[in-house]
Amino acid sequence: MAVVAVAAGLVVGMVKPGHQSKGNYAFGLSGNRLEVAWGAGTVTKSQYGWMISNAVGMADSIMTPKSAWLPSVVGSGMGSVPGGPGPMLEVTAVYVPLWPVLVLVGGMMGGLWWWAGPKVKPGHCRCGYDLQGLSGERCPECGAAMGTMVQRVVSRLVAVGAAVRARRVCPSNGHVTC
Repeated sequence: MAVVAVAAGLVVGMVKPGHQSKGNYAFGLSGNRLEVAWGAGTVTKSQYGWMISNAVGMADSIMTPKSAWLPSVVGSGMGSVPGGPGPMLEVTAVYVPLWPVLVLVGGMMGGLWWWAGPKVKPGHCRCGYDLQGLSGERCPECGAAMGTMVQRVVSRLVAVGAAVRARRVCPSNGHVTC
């Protein structure tokens, strides 16, 4: 489900980028990334970057992310006076690329699917034996445990957890190492 949500965000960001402004904050999708910006004034997305306005004035800051694959924080200050208190208009933006999230979540989902084992026809064992009408927990043909993919993943996780716990405690003296 998460893969579908991230993929939908990527498509929407490429086809119809859009941003929302809420006072000092602005956020939205643009291209293949999530963008969030804030500053000491009203922040809006402009054609070139981020526009900030307050009682002092208004400025448009051209800002781009530092990396296409890593999240980046970019700051910009405008209107500073030498020896003065600092910039009068400043804006900070966070860019979070969505492609790595899609790759990571998709890889994890694919790994779980692969780890769960091969898909079998409903009512059949992975060896192909028809299990309809049979009771019991094992296939009479090959001895494999019967169950759905979710049950197989859970049983493997339980087995891995038991193996890890078994390795931690030595049966002879009860300590972590023998």
